[in-house]
Amino acid sequence: IVNIQSLKIALNEITAIVGKNGAGKTSFLNCFCGLEKKCKGIVEYEDHILNNRERKKTCFMVMQNTGNQLFTESVLDEILISLPKNTKNKQEKAMNILRNLDLQFLANRHPQSLSGGQKQRLAIACSIATGRKILVLDEPTSGLDYSHMKEISQLLLKLKKMKTTIIVVTHDSELIHSCCTRLIQM
Repeated sequence: IVNIQSLKIALNEITAIVGKNGAGKTSFLNCFCGLEKKCKGIVEYEDHILNNRERKKTCFMVMQNTGNQLFTESVLDEILISLPKNTKNKQEKAMNILRNLDLQFLANRHPQSLSGGQKQRLAIACSIATGRKILVLDEPTSGLDYSHMKEISQLLLKLKKMKTTIIVVTHDSELIHSCCTRLIQM
């Protein structure tokens, strides 16, 4: 479906991937993250070639429809199950993550009862909890109004400062201009 001879993505930057519908952007993300078993590509990260299993442990993908990846009974539980098993003070750490993303007041709410922007922030909070180094987002502002897009933009900039490599597939030029530092056209 996608044939890319060579592609370099800058570490600790926010890279936007743009292109027409059907250009293979989401397929590329699935291959990159190790979610597509038929992918023949090679991903090298920090001088190490990652197999599919290692890609899954290095990348966290926030899907276009976050409702498909939120499945616990509460916002807090989503964070708790995302934390590594050996994490000490899980409850405290989870609440800190929720506070950092201004979601603490929703801790006991069911994830499916949240607004689109809140679900996006929760999915990103889960990525923070996992501690993965690469965050991949597929159309994170789809269906969001301008103020929610700005929230996502500010959050991505905050994650960039935390040394997270971010790849965003988007058609949202406002998001690109507000936070992306690189652009790839497919």
